[in-house]
Amino acid sequence: MEVIKVKKYVPFLSFWGLNAILLYLAVIVFPLNYVVGNASLRPPAAIVFSGLVWTLLVWYSTPICRGIGLKLLKGRSKMLVFYFLANSAGIWLTARGSAITGFGITSFVWAIYLGFVANIAQWGLWQGVKRMK
Repeated sequence: MEVIKVKKYVPFLSFWGLNAILLYLAVIVFPLNYVVGNASLRPPAAIVFSGLVWTLLVWYSTPICRGIGLKLLKGRSKMLVFYFLANSAGIWLTARGSAITGFGITSFVWAIYLGFVANIAQWGLWQGVKRMK
């Protein structure tokens, strides 16, 4: 019987949970600009599923960029800018698929705002995850 190493899944699951919480807080604080739920997904399911889609987009943004031939610059500040852009784009793309994800925004500017907040929160979470390794 094979032992499953759960520790390797902790970073992804942590980011997924954080992103879902950030979506929930965005909807609570700015209900006129962020919307969750549609005819197919009730709000709690939409938050969890949209958090998953957003997390997958950001999680695989680095391999995708490398796959299309973009060189990623090294350094903390350059990576913070990269992940800010990846978060903002991930939020926007998740909202563009609102018929499937159940998450919508009123303007791309709100994706940028949430991307900025998410970048800071994810950086803090990553510092904690690194200590666990």
